[in-house]
Amino acid sequence: MGKPLPDITAERRQRRLFLAADSDLPGFADNIAVLVFLTIFMVLYCSPVHAEDVAAAASANSRSSAQESYSWVSGGVGDEARTALQQQAGSYNVQVTFSERHGAYIAGVPFTISRVDGLVKQREAHAGTADGPLLYLRLPPGTYLIRAQIDGVWQSQRVNAPASGAPIKLSFIAVGE
Repeated sequence: MGKPLPDITAERRQRRLFLAADSDLPGFADNIAVLVFLTIFMVLYCSPVHAEDVAAAASANSRSSAQESYSWVSGGVGDEARTALQQQAGSYNVQVTFSERHGAYIAGVPFTISRVDGLVKQREAHAGTADGPLLYLRLPPGTYLIRAQIDGVWQSQRVNAPASGAPIKLSFIAVGE
C-alpha cells in the first residue's frame, strides 16, 4: 500500500510561523516602512489644526460706517470669515449672495441700494463694493432696488425689506462662464 502521506497542514503551520518571525525576508522591511509612514501620516492628518481666531476673521469682514444711512456688512472670504458673518445674519433683514453660475462665490462686486416709491426710484442711498460673496443689509421697511455689477453687467432686483420676521434672501449670479 505505500507510505503514509505526511501531515502537510502541520508543516504549513510551522513554515508560516517561521516566515512571520524571519525579518530578513525580501520586502518585510519595506512593509514596515510603509506601515510607519501611514501611521505618521494618519496622526498628522487627523490632528486638529489651530484655526484663525473667529474675532480676527470677523474683523476681515467690512462694515458700514456710522454716518451711512443703512447698516450693512460684507465679506465671507474664507471659512472663518464666512462663519463669523453668518453668525450675525439674523440681525439683517436682507441677505445677498454673489456667485458664479456653477456656485463658486465671487467677491469685489460693486453694488447700489436705492429706495423706490412705487415704480420711481427716489434716490441712490448707498453705493459700494462687497468685499466678499456675502452682503447683509439692515434696511428700514420699504421697497428697494438693489443692483450689482458682475462681469461688467449690471443686474437689479427689487426687494421689500421687512420690518421683522425672516430675512429676504437674494442671489446675484454671473451670466458668463
